[in-house]
Amino acid sequence: MIVDIIDDERHVREMLAEIADILGYQARTYQSGDEYFAYVTSPQYQPPGVVISDVRMPGIDGYNLMRKVNRLYPDVPFIIVTGYQEVEDKCSDIPHTFMRKPFNPEVLEAVLAELDLR
Repeated sequence: MIVDIIDDERHVREMLAEIADILGYQARTYQSGDEYFAYVTSPQYQPPGVVISDVRMPGIDGYNLMRKVNRLYPDVPFIIVTGYQEVEDKCSDIPHTFMRKPFNPEVLEAVLAELDLR
């Protein structure tokens, strides 16, 4: 399964990509919602098995990114991660998994495994 990771913090992107790799998934990383949405709307786009996105980023934030991607590809699942005290139901109309940073890698492993079974 391909895992697309969007986070403006390089160390977080690299850590998530490393976890995905250890678990046997292929990770593609992006430093902003804008960069990722440009890819989503390009002819080269290949929908992933899941998108992991930070909430607070310059440009398109994680919630708006999820809404925009969902309009084009409603079957692409999202995991929204944040280190802030976000309201979990900001996008309650779109199915997604919400995780707070820091999170236990085993929790991420369980969520990815569940999505991989779909």
